[in-house]
Amino acid sequence: MRPSFGQETLIRTFGPGQFTGELNTLSGRRAIARIRARQDGEIVEIARDKVLALVQADEQLSEILMRAFILRRAELLAQGIGDVTLVRVQLFG
Repeated sequence: MRPSFGQETLIRTFGPGQFTGELNTLSGRRAIARIRARQDGEIVEIARDKVLALVQADEQLSEILMRAFILRRAELLAQGIGDVTLVRVQLFG
């Protein structure tokens, strides 16, 4: 959900086994969107420092997360939500 002037606008719906997050998760900036559950379920929250450690330690997981975060930001920008974010990719090894 995107909060805006006392209202919330649905951005996307996620189902079982999917994950959410955005580039702000890595930068430490405030999130653009909020999550709201439609029904009872279980959510696993991973602290920012743990996400950063995962991204730095696991190349495959890092690629999945970064691709998802970048594509989500691009979609938000296409909808006129958020601002431009510069992503610097550093290759290791």
